[in-house]
Order: sequence, then structure tokens, then C-alpha cells
Amino acid sequence: MKITQIRLNRTNIEIRWNNGGAERITLLYRHSDYSWHLDADTERLTPYLKEELQRHVWAALAARTKQSGRKRPVDTWFADRS
Repeated sequence: MKITQIRLNRTNIEIRWNNGGAERITLLYRHSDYSWHLDADTERLTPYLKEELQRHVWAALAARTKQSGRKRPVDTWFADRS
């Protein structure tokens, strides 16, 4: 199993992964009570495969480096508003 892509949104998480040459997409949806639920296709997977997917997602998220935002210039100049 290999995680190829993880997209984080406010209302859902899209996980693209390979298992035995077959590419799959898993979606987690956020409900109004802020709980996360799997899509119907992923819910039908075996408990072992769901646990492996969870382990690989956690490992992929932990391996990500923190993305830095736009860098500011060293010298910042503010005009006088007289």
C-alpha cells in the first residue's frame, strides 16, 4: 500500500492510494458535529485494510514538512501618513 496524495479541505479530506496496482480514492467527510466519516466505498473495505490505510496516512502526514508561507523582505518600509 502506498499513499500518493492527500488533500486537506475544510469539509473533506481526499486520500489517493495504491494497493496491488489498483489506484483508489478515499474521502472523509466532515459532518455538522465536526466528526469525520468515510465514504461508502471505503466503509466496505475489510477492517485490516482500513487499519493499514490509517497507519499509512498517519505516517505520510507525519513525514510532511511544514510549508512556509510567503517570505517577507528583510527591510520593511512604512510611509508616513501626515
